[in-house]
Amino acid sequence: MDKVKKVGISLTVSFFIVTLSAPVHAQQVCVAEIAETSPSSDFTVHNDGTVTHNRTGLMWQVCSQGQIWISDGSCSGAATVNNWQQALQLPPDLNTVGGFAGYSDWHLPNIKELASLIELKCHNPVINLAIFPASPSESFWSSSPMADDVFINFAWGVEFIEGDVSEFTRDN
Repeated sequence: MDKVKKVGISLTVSFFIVTLSAPVHAQQVCVAEIAETSPSSDFTVHNDGTVTHNRTGLMWQVCSQGQIWISDGSCSGAATVNNWQQALQLPPDLNTVGGFAGYSDWHLPNIKELASLIELKCHNPVINLAIFPASPSESFWSSSPMADDVFINFAWGVEFIEGDVSEFTRDN
């Protein structure tokens, strides 16, 4: 198995995808004239509910939090909605009970890590659905708080409807 990028004392970098708003499912639209920014060839699919983003070396869960990975490569169920504090706590809770796909070092991605998944060729959602099937067109939390005294109660996230990196109130 290929090694993935190490962070801190982690053996692997494993990420949780946690939504902050109610999932909306619509037909993804991709523009043929725009070059892919997150093509399938950039990912190694491990057939265990995880993929490695070869460009960054980061490992990701294929399904959003609340969805269940099916061995045929699909995801079932609906993504769960969490506020920022809940989203931060989900990975440590998962790690405590043994992790996922043999890994127990999952954590919520920071904003740069999360934004690396944006597929600018498409919208609604702006993510590669061949790699992340059933990803809702919604906003997802990062672990990055706003570093501004004015926005002390905000954290960064990505709106996967159009690909905006935005700040959200932590209570959402």
